[in-house]
Amino acid sequence: MLIDLYQAEQQEMQVGFETLAGTSGLSVATAFRRTLAMIEVGNLERVPDPTDKRRSFVMLSERARGRMDIIMDEFGIMLFR
Repeated sequence: MLIDLYQAEQQEMQVGFETLAGTSGLSVATAFRRTLAMIEVGNLERVPDPTDKRRSFVMLSERARGRMDIIMDEFGIMLFR
């Protein structure tokens, strides 16, 4: 889920709970519970959809984004050695 959100952010896309569930291969209910847990510990943020108050988007928190940047940089180094 974190990699999916990282990739979506790099492509300037907004991701909703249903989309995140679909890309993760989890049921919507399981993805929702995991997402809420990651919001609670500060890895993700929930952002209301300004055009539809019933929906929310999910995005990496600043802290998680920084960590993902480090992980992806290290991964790239390993691939190209």
